[in-house]
Amino acid sequence: MKREINHLKNSTLKDFTKEQLIEIIDKTTNENKSFKQKIDEYANKKRADFEEVNNHSEYSILWNKSEKIISEFNEYGGGDEDDESIVYKNLDKIVEFFQQKKLDEKTKIEFINNCFEHYYCNNSGFEDLLRDSIFNVCDNKKDWLLVIEKLKRSSSNYDADQIIKIYRDKLGDDETYLRLRMANLHYGADYFDLVEYYHKKNELDKAVNIAKEGIEKDTGRIIDLIEFLLDIYTKNKDYENILKYRLLSFKENPSFEEYLKIREFCAKPDVDRVLDELRNIIRASKDEELKVKVDYFNGNYLTALKYVKSYLGNYYYDSKIKEWAIKLEPHFPKDLSNIYLDKIKHILEHKIAKEYSSAGYYLGRVKIIFLNIMHSKKEWDNLLHSLNQKSIKLPSFQKMLQGFEEKI
Repeated sequence: MKREINHLKNSTLKDFTKEQLIEIIDKTTNENKSFKQKIDEYANKKRADFEEVNNHSEYSILWNKSEKIISEFNEYGGGDEDDESIVYKNLDKIVEFFQQKKLDEKTKIEFINNCFEHYYCNNSGFEDLLRDSIFNVCDNKKDWLLVIEKLKRSSSNYDADQIIKIYRDKLGDDETYLRLRMANLHYGADYFDLVEYYHKKNELDKAVNIAKEGIEKDTGRIIDLIEFLLDIYTKNKDYENILKYRLLSFKENPSFEEYLKIREFCAKPDVDRVLDELRNIIRASKDEELKVKVDYFNGNYLTALKYVKSYLGNYYYDSKIKEWAIKLEPHFPKDLSNIYLDKIKHILEHKIAKEYSSAGYYLGRVKIIFLNIMHSKKEWDNLLHSLNQKSIKLPSFQKMLQGFEEKI
């Protein structure tokens, strides 16, 4: 065997064809297991080296293309959607390379630094993608400490908050997390972050007190703090606090469904007080749809009609207004039929052909009111006759009317 190996060493292998080399290697490895092992080890190493070179080459291509687009977006404050899609796909691929350990640590640090360089520009629209890509490739303490140092250069409150969460979630440094968090309790979200921390640590009393403090401060989003306390008191069946935080929740995020639930939940002695508080919250709300729902539910039809009239008097409104008008027809048939007729007359007088279909809709509503609610077929017939006379020279309008005449 040694003689064969020496013969291989002394021969000019470059003179052999690929097939001949394979034949020599096969024959030699079949006769010597040790030699076969060496060949396999060498082949695997070369394959890994080849893949690493290929991956790094592809990484360079992906990043260079992305960096060019990001730079242009930074310069102009945005750009083409197709270019945006390229950056998203390329960075996703790069992140995948790192997560699959196909690129080395040195390249990872280079990637993090490159991303931050463009992140600070804050004009490309890729800031979230760049930050997420950085976070998604970090997998050790050294990476996260580098990210913290980079984020410290940012003047963003969001980035300051990210640093705090990295200490908590990625580094497990509770002492630094608490020191930074306690020094940065400004908004409801800051308080809720600390509430979650204490809750996960099973320090419920601290979590409850922090939640109450955040609600008391009432800065920014506090609904999460309210919902947290509501969940705690619901589990404890604490009626007074459930009612208190339900009302607070309704104030932050009013809805008709919650209005009904609170009415149903409150005990009889509290009804008048709770209804007054609900009315005050609704009155201060900008949700007009909620107001009309509550008015209609409570039988305040006239107030609901005023709401509908304020929109139906205009020519721009959504389909919900039509739905409310239909609901109110049995209560105010004359008012609503007059509103509908005014719209029909406006379309007819101004010969607005593109709105003849709308005229047909309103005429259909008038027909329902006259025949089904007011039971006045004579008034309906007179209306059709009048509209026929006024639209003699408008064949399209006449065609629309014929549809109603045939249904009589």
